[in-house]
Amino acid sequence: MVRPQHRVFVTLFHIAGPIHVLAGKPNFTVLAGKPDFTVLARKPDFTILAGKSNFMILAGKSDFIVLAGKSNFTVLAGKPNFTVLAGKPNFTVLAGKPKFTFLAGKFNFMILVGKPKFTFLAGNPEFTVLAGKSEFTVLAEKPKFTVLARKPEFTVLAGNPDFTVLAGKSDFTVLAGKSNFTVLAEKLDFTI
Repeated sequence: MVRPQHRVFVTLFHIAGPIHVLAGKPNFTVLAGKPDFTVLARKPDFTILAGKSNFMILAGKSDFIVLAGKSNFTVLAGKPNFTVLAGKPNFTVLAGKPKFTFLAGKFNFMILVGKPKFTFLAGNPEFTVLAGKSEFTVLAEKPKFTVLARKPEFTVLAGNPDFTVLAGKSDFTVLAGKSNFTVLAEKLDFTI
């Protein structure tokens, strides 16, 4: 029995299984549903408008724009760039030099390796930094940081951030608002 053509079109946007990208420069626009992406090679671009999306980036350079919904990212290598406009994405960065820009929503991060840079404009982000050198710029509203290893740098421009530093050397610059620091290990420098 041959399925109607419109059933195939619906499957493109309400994806039952994962999408695997192996090469080239693909562009994705996800309008709804719960797609899963595994990207194995260079320069994919993603635009997520709704739903729940899971990404695993293994290599190359990836650009993400998340407009709504809940998205989960796992970055294993390369230089991904993320722009998040809303929703509650979760990120796990294992390697490379990712850059994140967040405009709204609530975010959870786990940074394991590399030199990520973060810019936050709003929302209530939470960070766990396990290794490497991380730079954070927080422009508004209640971020929470847990730093487990070496040399993170923070610039806090507004809001009420909370920091827990467990190891390594951390530099903080607080320009406005109220900040709470919990320091559990040596060599912390603070400018308030």
